[in-house]
Amino acid sequence: MNNKFKSMKLSFLAFILIILLVIVLSGCNDNIAGDAKFRKSLPDRVTKSSSSLETLDSASILSTGENVLSDSDVNLFSIKKDTPVEKKVINEKFKYDHDTSYSSDSIPEVSHFDVNFNIPSTPISAISVSGNTRIYSSSGFARIIMVDSNNQKWLILGSDFMFIDNYAQFDNICEETCLFDSPVIVKSIEVELLDSKIEIDKINFQSFTDKRTDKTQTDLRTEQHNAKVDLVNYYVGKKNLDWTSGDTTVSKKLYRDLKQLQYDTETLRIPYEFFFYKGGVYTVDDTINGGLRR
Repeated sequence: MNNKFKSMKLSFLAFILIILLVIVLSGCNDNIAGDAKFRKSLPDRVTKSSSSLETLDSASILSTGENVLSDSDVNLFSIKKDTPVEKKVINEKFKYDHDTSYSSDSIPEVSHFDVNFNIPSTPISAISVSGNTRIYSSSGFARIIMVDSNNQKWLILGSDFMFIDNYAQFDNICEETCLFDSPVIVKSIEVELLDSKIEIDKINFQSFTDKRTDKTQTDLRTEQHNAKVDLVNYYVGKKNLDWTSGDTTVSKKLYRDLKQLQYDTETLRIPYEFFFYKGGVYTVDDTINGGLRR
């Protein structure tokens, strides 16, 4: 009798242990499932992005198959060749929202996007981008902008700043972000589009510890400005426009400062080449890209 009672008692304890084990395992499965749901809910552009430390090749910017800048000038608008960068693969496409389309008597709205990815938290000395863009009209543009930890905006690339009016491919190209003398922390990357689309393949970050030492930020900006004067002069001559261009009191200003020269300080709408205007007859249809931006 005692042996039978002991056997029943052991069976009961075993049953209780099995129930407890099932409960514990069920809880673990719930946690695993919860983690899986969390991973699945992350934005695709974050999970798909990847990074690697690489050495940059030469830069290029081609508009409908032709070089926008000469071989010597393109080096002024890129992170220095054969220097190390952290290369972030983005592969994101951004397209102008045609729901914001406009009639002939209204001012068009500009589409704004955030490029969401794991931005390096360490100080940088330069940023450049690779990808392609297509501009659909004479008033269209595509711009990539970096916002730093002090909420200052810096132009990485602007199609209108390079006088791109159709299709262009670019590799390791930058404008105001090619060199910083002081360490910069990146807060965000933004895209501005008007009647255009842009695809960002890669964003290159150069650590401040790898900063180039052959030039200063001021030296590089001066060389870039001189190259832009030549570029504007080339297009004015090529299109037989009735105005002259050159160095002016505003042509050296940064993107964010140029915006302060107009009523709408949020988005630059004045044609970029106008800041190089020196004299002559400048009309609505005589801009380099074929039409005054509204």
